[in-house]
Amino acid sequence: MFDGTLLPTPPWDALLPALVAMTLGTAALAALRVLHAGEWELTWNGLINPRAMWLGRHVEGGRTIGVVLSHLVGLCGWAILGWATGMGNWEGPAMRDLPTELQLPGASPTERALWGALIGLATLPVRWVARRAVGWIAEASEATWQHGETDRLLRTAWVAIAVGLVLLTAVRSRVVEDLVSGVNLVLGSYFIFIGWRSFRLLQLMRLNSLSIGWGFAYLCTLELIPSWVLISVLLGGGGGH
Repeated sequence: MFDGTLLPTPPWDALLPALVAMTLGTAALAALRVLHAGEWELTWNGLINPRAMWLGRHVEGGRTIGVVLSHLVGLCGWAILGWATGMGNWEGPAMRDLPTELQLPGASPTERALWGALIGLATLPVRWVARRAVGWIAEASEATWQHGETDRLLRTAWVAIAVGLVLLTAVRSRVVEDLVSGVNLVLGSYFIFIGWRSFRLLQLMRLNSLSIGWGFAYLCTLELIPSWVLISVLLGGGGGH
């Protein structure tokens, strides 16, 4: 007989958007591995060798398919990140005071996953234009091209890790409350990705004999500040959960 005790909430409804993004991301990663082994090797070699991922122009067989698949992998990662922010209720420092224009109308995990993918798609042309403009103004087009390679290839590697974390979360979760630790792992892995990408960018500046001051200005303008704004929108723009 029902005694008034609330039944545990299964995690599957909350996990569904992450599982969909995980499945699509896995398929895109598999296609990248099969259809363009050179791009796949660049992705993983770049985690160890800072010069490896900047040699993409020398990969044999053309890169269009590999680059497109890599961007598709990145969009799946944005969806996973959006889902993770939708599962939490942490607003974070300076996030609750976002202007109305930056507040997302949807707050559910599914809506946040869709918003994450949409934001990721919108950043592609914005980042491309910004890098081209900065490269032209500073006469450092090679460095800005290498930055684009670094961002895309490291993001692919991060998505592969995030896919594994989502799978681990799905296996270990019995009720919706069990998702918290998995969500925190996904968010933590993303912040590690930002830190590693920033470190690689500073290495890039040194290898291109650019001033460290210019490197820090570039890092803050095109990396840290935009990343902070996007995370602020996802984490604090939904108005509570």
